[in-house]
Amino acid sequence: MQLSRSLRQALNLPIAAFLLVLTVGPLNAQLADSGTPGDRAVYTLGTGATLASGIGTSVIHGFDAVTVDDTADSFELQAGGLVGLTEGHHLVLYGSRYINGAGGTRSGLDNTIVINGTDTLVYGSSSTYTRDGTNNNHFVRGGAIVEVAQGDTLEIQSQRTDNNAQTIIQQDADLQLVKLDDNLSYARLGVLFDFQNFMSSASAGPAAVPYDIQDELDPAFGHNEGESQITLNTPGRYLVFANTGVRISGGNRHRQAITQRLTLDGSPVEDSSTVVYVRYAGSADSLGGLLEYGSTSLGM
Repeated sequence: MQLSRSLRQALNLPIAAFLLVLTVGPLNAQLADSGTPGDRAVYTLGTGATLASGIGTSVIHGFDAVTVDDTADSFELQAGGLVGLTEGHHLVLYGSRYINGAGGTRSGLDNTIVINGTDTLVYGSSSTYTRDGTNNNHFVRGGAIVEVAQGDTLEIQSQRTDNNAQTIIQQDADLQLVKLDDNLSYARLGVLFDFQNFMSSASAGPAAVPYDIQDELDPAFGHNEGESQITLNTPGRYLVFANTGVRISGGNRHRQAITQRLTLDGSPVEDSSTVVYVRYAGSADSLGGLLEYGSTSLGM
């Protein structure tokens, strides 16, 4: 696993992952010796656990139904919703819907990808916060590109970020997986330390997110440590995830909305914006559009 430098707290660290895309049944008993690029799997879950009040109260989504599962055995849905993966790169997309229970009108969740039961990734983290009363729905969706060893397992975790009395009741959840070709070009970039005063006032921004960690950087990409700009060296189509965690500090520690968007040569990429509403901390995740030409620069 190439995870040694990416196992940090999702609320504090901005992370981006990039994929160069060159090409556009029954439950498997066991994993194949190696996965087949293009294999897909979709697992779902009906009404799940109730998350009681308390920061850190968490639940693992126990996916129990197979909607799509190709027959080449790149994935294995195990007991309790644990998913086994074949070695290499995988595209991971997940989502869940919650309904507010009794006890109040404020609650929040962080949602993360967990590898081998203990390694909580900063890649693909997402959050939701609601001030609605009983029976109102709220939704979360996140995604990332992960690289794992043969037989590593994957789970999705939701965790409370508040101490308010309101309960949160999961209504459904889904996990979508695609086995990727390891011969494609990848970049996974991160940040080691917090950036203090990244946006210093209520209406500040936009501010570019710099990255000082290169977990993976293939020649199709150019990047200097500590900079926000990523150069796309090879003409083609690029799949882009950007995941940024923020924490509010100082005297005004509540009611902030932060928009994240991708830029291409300094211009916003259409339909790449996401918004997170932050009371104390949160994480926004973006999925960019198709970027058609090389020798361009990408930023967040």
